[in-house]
Amino acid sequence: MAENDRNTALVVGGSRGIGRAIAVKLARCGFNICLTYRSNTAAAEEAKALVESEGAECELLAFDIANTTESREALECRFENDPQKHEMKIPQMGWNQVEFAREAPHFKGIPDNSYFYFVHSYYVTPSNSDVVAGETEYLRRFTSAAVKDNVFASQFHPEKSQKWGLKLLENFVKL
Repeated sequence: MAENDRNTALVVGGSRGIGRAIAVKLARCGFNICLTYRSNTAAAEEAKALVESEGAECELLAFDIANTTESREALECRFENDPQKHEMKIPQMGWNQVEFAREAPHFKGIPDNSYFYFVHSYYVTPSNSDVVAGETEYLRRFTSAAVKDNVFASQFHPEKSQKWGLKLLENFVKL
């Protein structure tokens, strides 16, 4: 990307609604766009076309890759709900720490045990512990980040995780 002299803006969740409007406005203001989307590839392609019609370059990043069969197979994991009744709220919604289990380029410049924002009612159980990049404690210890080759998945929401979430997204874009 950046074949022209424009700076690049990262727009998280920019394939529809307000995110799409922000991406187009930034393109009109002279930015190239790196646009993340979850699962709606058609909407992302439409947003890309709108951005490019403003003379900007646009790169699409499928950020919610953990919901695809291919990524589940690559990470060799299964998704589970904890069937036990607990006094703690499920789904977990709020801030929690991620303890890094291994070095991953996505975590470059982020301190170990940093807080990220979680919204989830399931947890991931990798069959191969080598893919575990981060772990978190809530009801039980669980894998909160996994990486294998070019696949990265997180249980937390980087786009809602303020400073360290933005740093993770910046690292992700640079890979």
